[in-house]
Amino acid sequence: MRAARLTLSASGLAYTLPSLLFPPLGERLALRYGSGIAIPAGLFTIGLGFLLMRYGSSAAHADVWTMLPGCVVAGAGLGLTNTPVTNTTTAAVAPERAGMASGIDMSARMITLAINIALMGAILVGGIRFNLPTRLPKTLDSALLGRLAEKIAAGDGEAVKTGIPALARIDPSGSIVHAALMQGFGWVMVYGGVGVWVLAVLGFVISGSASRRLKHQKHAPATQQASRCDAC
Repeated sequence: MRAARLTLSASGLAYTLPSLLFPPLGERLALRYGSGIAIPAGLFTIGLGFLLMRYGSSAAHADVWTMLPGCVVAGAGLGLTNTPVTNTTTAAVAPERAGMASGIDMSARMITLAINIALMGAILVGGIRFNLPTRLPKTLDSALLGRLAEKIAAGDGEAVKTGIPALARIDPSGSIVHAALMQGFGWVMVYGGVGVWVLAVLGFVISGSASRRLKHQKHAPATQQASRCDAC
């Protein structure tokens, strides 16, 4: 359990650093292609990172190195997305209302973050609970397995041992607990990856065409001016 917490901490660091380094690139992409292209591209990258983490967590000996590529890709996608989202939100209103728009943007992020933390926690517990009966004796009742799944999800190693005293005999190496935790984590990553990809598609369909039209409108005057100069 301690090794799992260390793996998750290191993975979190690998996720955070790219999110701090990639915002300038995200802004350049937004300026060149429009936010309707840059934001879905960033969301797609986040989803790809989540699914890479899902693949890494299903490895035979899952550790920080199998999770690292997905963490880096997801962090890069977050960095590509954050700045264009903020700039698009504040640019959509009059300058005197930019502060209000920024506040609405931040409030929406915090609300959706809170909702998804709760959903991901429930999915994590559900994944662990689904995996445990396949590895533990069938005599354990459902309520006990549910409490054990919650303790595993919380990373409370001592509570896991005291919850089922016989667990030390059944799983002395902790491999069953680790496998169940990775199963639940895999469910969470699938939810995150698919959910972000759905948002990326919706964003591209709704805003991507507008960005392409705006880009053509910007190039049209320059083309017309060049044509007039050639005629002269």
